[in-house]
Amino acid sequence: MVETIMVEDALEIKDCVFIDVRTPKEFEEYHIKDAINVPLFSNSERHEIGCLYKQVSQEKAIQFGMDMFLSRVDSYLKEIKGIKKDLIVYCWRGGMRSRAIAELFNTKGYRVWQLDGGIKAYRNYILKKLNEFNYDFEFYVLCGLTGSGKTKVLKNFENSLDLEDLAQHRGSLFGGVGLKRRSQKMFDVLLFSELEGLKGFNRVLIEGESRKIGDLILPEKLFTKIRRGKKIFLEVNLDERAKNIREEYFVGSQILEIKNILLNMKQILSINVVNDLVNKVDEGDYFYVSKKLLEKYYDSKYRYTMKDFKFDFFVKNFEEIKLIF
Repeated sequence: MVETIMVEDALEIKDCVFIDVRTPKEFEEYHIKDAINVPLFSNSERHEIGCLYKQVSQEKAIQFGMDMFLSRVDSYLKEIKGIKKDLIVYCWRGGMRSRAIAELFNTKGYRVWQLDGGIKAYRNYILKKLNEFNYDFEFYVLCGLTGSGKTKVLKNFENSLDLEDLAQHRGSLFGGVGLKRRSQKMFDVLLFSELEGLKGFNRVLIEGESRKIGDLILPEKLFTKIRRGKKIFLEVNLDERAKNIREEYFVGSQILEIKNILLNMKQILSINVVNDLVNKVDEGDYFYVSKKLLEKYYDSKYRYTMKDFKFDFFVKNFEEIKLIF
């Protein structure tokens, strides 16, 4: 018989693989870091089972699910073929879905546990750990006008925390262009993992952010720690910033995304400015569009946000940041 295991104990096992048996849609929203999705049911089948449960009976829903499960035993086993590590199987709350798959894998000789409480218990664990996290390091907060290349700087340091990368959003009106946004739950999972990896460092470089990145919210404790960090302002001239924006944003299908966002900015920038920018997009003059967006929108917005900040250092390039950090 398969035993259950608590989240805390499961995460202590180093040589194991987490198997998520929820639907692909559920898995995409969030999952345990590095877990493998072996869905018991497809998205549509899960919906159909739910309808049977509500509209017919629990018995019919269970029978339908069992029939689907038995017809796919070989495919489930194929998904984990070659895995030599111990398995920890989970579903939403540690119910029938994970129990069925765990028992199957157990009969085939795998060492397997069922995660007690499922992904719901893991979610509660993550929230608790984020709330309790002891920030032993000091944040050095990298600030600068849009297009300054702050993200590139972060990637040069091992002891850095790139919140925008975790969120898959650059924290502005155009911040989601070309990116697939993460859910709050998945963001929290990845954030906790990154924070754990920074233990042992005395200093951590991070980009200055508001508490919201797109639709995602930073833990209050983390945001407070960032606000208290030493602040570095990266000075980069307008043309260089416009060049950076052009290279990062105006690529492939992202161009159409930008154009559609511009068309919804008439109340912010005025009809004449928007029409001018849209025409320049159509002409392929992306440097012009980037520069005007910085002048007409981004720079004034950023300066207002940062007006009460007192900066500890002013730098012009990566080399000067290395001297400080």
